Amino acid sequence: MSDCNEETTFLRRIPFYDASSESKRVEESIARAHRDCVCVRKAAEFAAVIVVVASVLTQAEFFQSKPNVRLWALCVVGLAALICLLTFLCVLVAYRVKLNRLRDECRNLVRNLVETRLTPTEPMLAVQAVA
Repeated sequence: MSDCNEETTFLRRIPFYDASSESKRVEESIARAHRDCVCVRKAAEFAAVIVVVASVLTQAEFFQSKPNVRLWALCVVGLAALICLLTFLCVLVAYRVKLNRLRDECRNLVRNLVETRLTPTEPMLAVQAVA
């Protein structure tokens, strides 16, 4: 598990200690963005595999021989997969930016939660040093 995933998992668990609607909204948004990010990453991996397979198959003698329709169809599939791969990568970057923004919001909520729980209710008395 990468550091980013570990931090996201950690940050998703902390707002459970805060019962506010804002915490629930952020937690649900992080879960949705993380799930969408994983889905897009899997789609990008699949498109990358299609691009590699298409590029390898274009070198095969079966696709180089007549009729040229087989080679043309394979090139179209490879090009379409390459376009999809680039699109998925752009969407993946957008989801990562969104996930980072939500993680920052979660950090702010955690900071506010810790500040409210650890802030003393009465002012601290100054300790006088005896000289």
